[in-house]
Amino acid sequence: MGENNRIWFNHLENSIPKSAYGYKLCSYLLALEGWRRGLTLKYVNRKGRPEHIELSNGEKTYIFNYSRPDIIPISAIRVCINKEATKEHLRAKNIPVPEGEFFDSEADDKDILDYSSSIGFPLVIKPFNAGGGIGVISNIRNEQEMADAINNVRHQLGYKEVIVEKYITGEDYRVFVLDGQILGAFHRMPANILGDGKNTIEELIKRKNVERKKSPFIYFKPIKINNALKDYLKKKDMTLETIPAEGKRIFLKNKGDFANGGDPIDITDSLSEKVREVAIGAAQSVPGLIQCAVDLIVDEDKNEVVVNELNSKAQISNHLFPLEGVARDVPKAIIDYYFPETVDTPKATNYYFNFDIVNEGITKGLVEEIKIKPIQKQAVKEVYLLKGDVKTEFENHLKLLARTNFIDGFARHLVSGDMLLVIVGKSAKVNKFMEELIRKNKLNSEQLEISEHRWSGKLQVGFKIQKSKKLREKEKNEKKALNNQE
Repeated sequence: MGENNRIWFNHLENSIPKSAYGYKLCSYLLALEGWRRGLTLKYVNRKGRPEHIELSNGEKTYIFNYSRPDIIPISAIRVCINKEATKEHLRAKNIPVPEGEFFDSEADDKDILDYSSSIGFPLVIKPFNAGGGIGVISNIRNEQEMADAINNVRHQLGYKEVIVEKYITGEDYRVFVLDGQILGAFHRMPANILGDGKNTIEELIKRKNVERKKSPFIYFKPIKINNALKDYLKKKDMTLETIPAEGKRIFLKNKGDFANGGDPIDITDSLSEKVREVAIGAAQSVPGLIQCAVDLIVDEDKNEVVVNELNSKAQISNHLFPLEGVARDVPKAIIDYYFPETVDTPKATNYYFNFDIVNEGITKGLVEEIKIKPIQKQAVKEVYLLKGDVKTEFENHLKLLARTNFIDGFARHLVSGDMLLVIVGKSAKVNKFMEELIRKNKLNSEQLEISEHRWSGKLQVGFKIQKSKKLREKEKNEKKALNNQE
């Protein structure tokens, strides 16, 4: 699927329920890939978050936490969490890292300030044990800014243990490495808009946010128009009413984290040989770390690279949904690696499972684990059109018949008042389903007709009653008109 200057995967289109958007997407994508290949899938409840999945072929089983498999030893995980230990392992393998120092909770603010002055500005301060860009303050240019930053991180945010490093100018890259192979890389570009010579920055932000909502990972992370953004523009002698020239990219923040509106831009094919070598070497510097994301600061013009962090539990979603560039099928590569016997297995890419039930069961603490119903093999698919008004009793009978005959599919109310019926199952079960439906409800050939069209869209395993998009829009407009009359 092509959107502007990006290319995403067709097999994921209409396969991701909104309940899986955001942080849950990483595990869902891995789960979907394995399940479509016929692997047994189970969600395991850990602290009420649907991010632990178990995949098995009957002989071997792996549990993934986000993208991290359970074969990665705890010793490697601890190194990745401990930023100072990470730097020690990287230095031991001659992997470039920023100059800096760790300060524990007993360190005095003055000691940190004195050290900062001794190595020279600009600098970065960041919590020792936080992730996701939380508490990271960069490009600190003098003692007063550092004093303010120390107060913010240690006393306002409460991160007593901090790291102070030299601020390295360059672009923020994330590279995903599995067993010495780069599966994908993206540039975390700070929030920005592209001028068209006609619209204001404010209007372009609104349009950009519409594009961001097309990605299921950053759907809930729009570019926010706030005082910080306005102040940033003011420093560049611009306002929200400024009309940028056509093709001119205007940056709105200086940090590339997605919570602040940053863009994932795929750069896999354009990585220099040096960046590739550093990323692979960094991943291999920690014993047992078979896979991880390597965060880098890269100055391509100077051909300089430093490693910022290693993440053993990395989100892989942005590799599949870059705002610019080509999607990288990281879930496929991961499942290929751990279950190589499934590489040539035909995938049921027209099916997806009911994540809504998984999400509700785990987040509400209703279940300890949920085993996902497998895709029916050698199933037949029939499409019918049921004409006329459909009663509630009929809907209840439909759902009962579907459950007792192991039928997947849906019954969809159409704007015409008719109902589209798509049923999937073993041939004998489909026949029994239809026979009982016709007999119980006394349907004749004028009321029920088999469609000449075959259903080629995505199907969720299970059976549900739903309304068509046009019908939902019609009802919404009717309700709006009624409210206006009142």
